[in-house]
Amino acid sequence: MKRCGVLLVLAFTLVTASFAGELPHVCVISHAEGTVGERLVYNIKEFIRNSHAMKFMASEKETNCLRLIINTIPLEERPASNMSTVFSVTWVVALGSHEEGYIDSTLGYCGTKRVTETAESIVARTERLVGAMTLPSNESQPTPR
Repeated sequence: MKRCGVLLVLAFTLVTASFAGELPHVCVISHAEGTVGERLVYNIKEFIRNSHAMKFMASEKETNCLRLIINTIPLEERPASNMSTVFSVTWVVALGSHEEGYIDSTLGYCGTKRVTETAESIVARTERLVGAMTLPSNESQPTPR
């Protein structure tokens, strides 16, 4: 029941931001190990920064936003180290300094040749989650006749 209430408050917060002409805020909290993991997190941040659907917030202490919590660990079973990483991404809503609500999560594997594609996929999923929680602004709705 509390989770449902948290999601309703998030939806209201994001909808209010969208009606005010402001994009939903998104921040990235990361613990990246290894060069592939660091590149993945960097690319995710840059794609969010360049997104037209959300606004990147650099502060990890941002409240009233969607948070991406990203953890990466280098996969050491490859012949050369730092050639791939295992990652987890968790999407949560931050409504205040102590209120968070779980939305979604995923696990994956990323090699050096697929860092950009993986980051694009994670950001596209983030945009879908943000889009599902916001309504179009009044300007884009057709006027009744």
